[in-house]
Amino acid sequence: FKGRSEEATKRLASRFGNRILRAFETDPYSQLASQGVLARIRHTVLSGIKVKLSASERADAEQKRLVSPNVLERIGQDQARMATLVNHIQNLVGEHADWPVLVFTPSVLSAQILAATLRYRNIRAASVSGQTGRQQRRDVIAQFRNNDIQILANCDLLAQGFDAPGVRALYIARPTFSPNAYIQMAGRGLRGPANGGKEECLIVDLADNFGEFNDYLGYREYEELWKEQA
Repeated sequence: FKGRSEEATKRLASRFGNRILRAFETDPYSQLASQGVLARIRHTVLSGIKVKLSASERADAEQKRLVSPNVLERIGQDQARMATLVNHIQNLVGEHADWPVLVFTPSVLSAQILAATLRYRNIRAASVSGQTGRQQRRDVIAQFRNNDIQILANCDLLAQGFDAPGVRALYIARPTFSPNAYIQMAGRGLRGPANGGKEECLIVDLADNFGEFNDYLGYREYEELWKEQA
């Protein structure tokens, strides 16, 4: 599918001659999870902050289903929101010292601050983004895969094409109004034991209050699915 638009989904399907593989009689996710191909999901939602939108930012939300870059920067700068994220991760690490954790942040700076704050609390953490040099990026990702780094914070980098089947927890602290973008982030933790992954993955959504646009938030599309897996 493509977003929430039936017309856009039809155009996408038409590119492939409207040929759809129907391999499952009922819900494919549940069947694949029961077979161990996909991980079961444990879902937690943390309260974020109240977000005020300007006229142009409201237009982006209404017309484009877009959380504008300026909004993401403001969200990333909020200290109370960062404290909520840091404290929850620290508590998780206290219970699961061997869990690899991947975090999606709203801005490059917030990824850097998160990693630095966690390191100050003696937690092995690092950050990467599109601004990180290629060699440094490869080194950091290799350290994460080898469990030399426990927490990897990233901004707009590891949502697609990133393979780390050992990830045990995902923090999605980057708000999106796109269900496609959300599931791409969540997908980094969905590989099950029959597919080289693990039986269960914790997904923690940091849900900000966008008022009338709250129903647009990408994670809302999957809440019921995650509940079924609990």
